[in-house]
Amino acid sequence: MLLAGDAAHAFSPITGAGCNQGIIDVVVLSNKLRGLLDMAATQNTTTTNLPTVKQLNDTFLAYQEERKGPVGRECQVAMSMTNTASWVGIVRRLADQYLMSLGWLQNYIMKYAMADIAKTPSFDFLPADNHVVGKMPWQANL
Repeated sequence: MLLAGDAAHAFSPITGAGCNQGIIDVVVLSNKLRGLLDMAATQNTTTTNLPTVKQLNDTFLAYQEERKGPVGRECQVAMSMTNTASWVGIVRRLADQYLMSLGWLQNYIMKYAMADIAKTPSFDFLPADNHVVGKMPWQANL
């Protein structure tokens, strides 16, 4: 059994990170399974070319280890944003009411987040050109 998306991690909906992390789970797992199938097709001499149970277990463990850290960090951010928006304490209330609406602060937060966003995994087995060019070049699967 394998858990992904909201079955594997419950997020506060305030940041939309739960949906995003669920999509990333599918991308990472698809890349790992495709790599496993490609490897099994070249290594097995049987007619089925299926991966072994050990290979599947190792792949699922690698998926879990790769996703554990990023999901944990995003969950902490979502929890912090929920606490701010629900005014848990006077400092968070002031931050929510007066600081979070400042354009320069939002720009700073986005600038800080761009480097991580540019590293979001993408399907590494599908041929595609990156037609979107922005301030930060895409760095996934490099």
